[in-house]
This record gives sequence, C-alpha cells and structure tokens, in this order.
Amino acid sequence: MAQSAAKAAVDSNMPQVSGIARREAIRAVTSYLLGRASFDGTVSALVGVQLASADGVLLGDHDYIAGPNLICAASAGCTAAEVGAVYSQVQYGIPGGDGDQKIVSGNTYPVRIFGVYIGDVKSYVGSGGLTISNVTLPNHALHSGWINRNAIQLSSGAWYSITHGKGTNYYGGAFNAAANQWGGPRQFNAMDKAIRNELEN
Repeated sequence: MAQSAAKAAVDSNMPQVSGIARREAIRAVTSYLLGRASFDGTVSALVGVQLASADGVLLGDHDYIAGPNLICAASAGCTAAEVGAVYSQVQYGIPGGDGDQKIVSGNTYPVRIFGVYIGDVKSYVGSGGLTISNVTLPNHALHSGWINRNAIQLSSGAWYSITHGKGTNYYGGAFNAAANQWGGPRQFNAMDKAIRNELEN
C-alpha cells in the first residue's frame, strides 16, 4: 500500500522525473511512508499514548501526503547543509510559524493557520535539519496527530520535500478531519514553494 501511495505521489507531483530517477524517487517516498527515513519512533509512540486516552469521543481520521515538491533544482547545486539550514527554520517547519530561527528539537511551538492561532505542537528535528516531525498537543484544534517532513535528494542533485500527515481528530470529528485533509497539503505545499524561492535565489 505504501508503494502504491508513493507511485501516485511521484506521478502526480514529479511528472518530469522518469527512468532510474523515478524508481529512486518511489523507493525514497516508500521508505519515508513506512517510517524508515530518519523517523526514530518517538513521534508514533507519543501519538499512540494520545490515542489511547480518546475514550468515548466522536473521532475523525486524516491521512494525507503533500509533495514530493521540488525545493531546489539540480542546477542550483544545493548542498545538504544548505537545504537543512533552510528546511528546519520555524517558518518552514511549523504551519504559520514566523522567523528564520532554527527549530529546537523537543521544543513547543504555536501553530497559526491563515493567521489564526489553533494550538501548539512539539517539534523534532533530525538528519541535519532534513527531517522535521510535529506532534499536536491537546490544546491543538486538530489534535491528535503528527506530520513528518523529509527533504530528499535524487541522484540528479535535485532536492524534493514530502510531508505525511496522519492522526485522529478529537475535536470536531469528521468535520475537522476533512478540513485537515483538505488544508494540510495546501499549507505544506505553500511552505515548500517558499523554501524553493529562498534556496534558489
């Protein structure tokens, strides 16, 4: 199932990639979706504890993928250090985040959607800033869930970003889940567009 989702994501968001590069991208995205790409289990364990406490509440699930989105073309020659330094900034790792300061792994940050504060997330950073995971806290309107963002470099030298968001909405049930499913990818796609603009200019 993860491979099918990876193929669909690559086909719809990376139409210019073919042959060996396409197979490489599918492998990278599949690995990402299976949680093997710099995802140490901390986030899933935290969410598991949160889900266990949701007894008797009307719930709604969300599960979406944003990307793969090009964040640095091969011609720009971005290094892993350069990508990680930009990718892990608060403004690019936290929805509605503000400022170019780096996310501090384990810290709590406010989330704003279209300028409206909707709660806090605890964030984790790994792989030199190339992996970011956010876990919603109980005061978050879209609690409970997580997103995992990875910057992936293909053999061509191009860098892509992919975001996977998943969880169960305690508040608002199916309505909030649908809003999350619709709005989540759009938010992260916009963030990836801004990252590309910064990296290539």
